Amino acid sequence: MSKLWAVFAIAVVISILSWNPVSAQEGGKSRHGSPEQIFKKIDTNGDGFISQEEWLATPRAQKDPEKAKKSYQVMDTKGDGKVTLDEFKAFFAKMRAKHNGGQNGGGQNNGGGQNNSDNK
Repeated sequence: MSKLWAVFAIAVVISILSWNPVSAQEGGKSRHGSPEQIFKKIDTNGDGFISQEEWLATPRAQKDPEKAKKSYQVMDTKGDGKVTLDEFKAFFAKMRAKHNGGQNGGGQNNGGGQNNSDNK
């Protein structure tokens, strides 16, 4: 079940960031910038963390807050209610790898989220 939520959360984040797969392959940037630049845009109070409130304030998250809440929980790997830059970058990298795998057909894990690392 958690594998399904991880795949679902990745899809939500892709939507939130209006993913551009071509530029993502060029230095890890989306059309909105690098993961660091995107993080700074979302971290509106500048405390160095993305709170759930900041995450839910993004335009895409406002369209479906329940999906955004679930994606935030997946991204917040420490479960402390705040996403660090490292957590965001790790999630961004996983999202990019899954997206590129699905786009190109030859990447890892292009089988619809069949990652066996989390068998809960």
